[in-house]
Amino acid sequence: MFLTDLSIKRPVVASVMSLVLVIFGLVTFQEIPTDELPDVQPPVVTIQTDYKGASAEIIDTQITQKIEDFVGGTPGLETIDSFSEDESSRITLTFETSLDLNDVTNKVLECVLQCGCLLVQTLCLILN
Repeated sequence: MFLTDLSIKRPVVASVMSLVLVIFGLVTFQEIPTDELPDVQPPVVTIQTDYKGASAEIIDTQITQKIEDFVGGTPGLETIDSFSEDESSRITLTFETSLDLNDVTNKVLECVLQCGCLLVQTLCLILN
């Protein structure tokens, strides 16, 4: 009965109290931790290649693109980012968050080893 009598007799006081409660609720809501939405990092695999004395163009066309072609069919792959410079390149593969990093790494390693055999044959042909 107290709140209803107060609201009828002094509507401005009741409005201010309601406004204060809403502001308090908004401020408190901002401070609540979100345990239900943890920070999830997707599995990321990085491939680093080195080829002493090679230009960025050779690294890109003869190594980076071939590795990208081999690993591009890996299940669950979302993005491929690569960067080639003189004597080295870096390929970053990002996978779906539901995949296990160890499984993904093993699959990528198999692809890189297959590609490595092809690259060795190609380099031998170039050197001969």
